[in-house]
Amino acid sequence: MATKKISQGQSWCSRKWLLVTAVLLIFVVTVLVVAPLIEIGLAEYWMCGVCGSKKQQSTWLWGIGTQPRVEESALAMWMAEHRLRHEHQWVYTHGRAYSLLGPAARLTGELPAISMLLSNDLMAHFVRKASEEEITAFLDVMNHGTTQQQEEAIQDACAYAISKMP
Repeated sequence: MATKKISQGQSWCSRKWLLVTAVLLIFVVTVLVVAPLIEIGLAEYWMCGVCGSKKQQSTWLWGIGTQPRVEESALAMWMAEHRLRHEHQWVYTHGRAYSLLGPAARLTGELPAISMLLSNDLMAHFVRKASEEEITAFLDVMNHGTTQQQEEAIQDACAYAISKMP
């Protein structure tokens, strides 16, 4: 049985290949294991528990953030048109954390009861069809009522809006 002698050049090539493989392996492990742990951003969402307006804000690496973006609900616009003073009562609904590889985690909060009125544009329909007195009474309950009273007012507003649909 003959043994083949490895030249010094072949030995250097195999070491070089081994080094390149080790560096690539370390890089891949770093990307797959460490990168998802490095949070680079956070997008957060809130909803006003009184009027249903929505707010979004993003914060990125080193605290660089966007200005809060508010989407006013039909009820909030009605209040502005009628010059009713209103301070949003923001409830954290959800968020999403971002890592170097993309979305990393979902954060959950709670949906205020008024979110039920936002489905199928019921709130806009309620605001269009209800009288000023009915909307003012609804807002009074949403601002000062108990949780149970608020839930009942929302259910009544949903039923009213549905009953007035063509």
